[in-house]
Amino acid sequence: MKAKPQPDFHALMRPPHRASLPSELSARLRLLAQQEETPAARSEIEAALACPWWGLRVLAIRAIGHWAGGQGKAAAGNRAWLGERARRPLPDLRALWRLPHGDALRWQALETETARLALSPHVTEQDADWILDLWFAASQRFNGLHTALLSKLPPGPIEARLRREIDAGTPEGCEAALQLLTNRQHLAGRQEAFARLAASPDAAVAKRARRLAAFVAERDAASGLKPAAAGSAA
Repeated sequence: MKAKPQPDFHALMRPPHRASLPSELSARLRLLAQQEETPAARSEIEAALACPWWGLRVLAIRAIGHWAGGQGKAAAGNRAWLGERARRPLPDLRALWRLPHGDALRWQALETETARLALSPHVTEQDADWILDLWFAASQRFNGLHTALLSKLPPGPIEARLRREIDAGTPEGCEAALQLLTNRQHLAGRQEAFARLAASPDAAVAKRARRLAAFVAERDAASGLKPAAAGSAA
């Protein structure tokens, strides 16, 4: 005897609703994420994205992330969908922390973070410009961007952007460059880039560069990391 098919998302959403509805809907979305994308499955995910429960929308985004691998047209479309949402600016973390739990802005931020995390395994060099633009936007630098997206970029475009920002010499760009140099340990010419920033005519930038360079050198020595060879970041 065949097992009775489980109801899909649409069927579960039809009244009457049971007390167990949220957990059943969540289980359905997790199951869809483990299966191949089909038009029917996509219809269920679209329904979840339109539902009023933010937690289900987050699960739907994760499912799209699972479908975003591969080389087909559908996978490319899912990556583009995630990329559009990942580009959305996030509020400053300090502002988010002041909001009450359950505030809609908190959930919107979680949706964006979920899209970034779901996209991160699929990041390529073609994504470098918009990811680095987000990093160099001061309000976006501390919203999980480093681990979710920036850490997935190859070093080449990062080093090129660092060179441009250091050449420009703006305090905002130099601060973002210093934080990037501190976070990414395997960038070519990192020591030389620190040295250029430490020689900045802006006293505040120069002081911070010397302090962070000393911190990074001590941290790298403790971890046994050898300095990267000189390269384009200098």
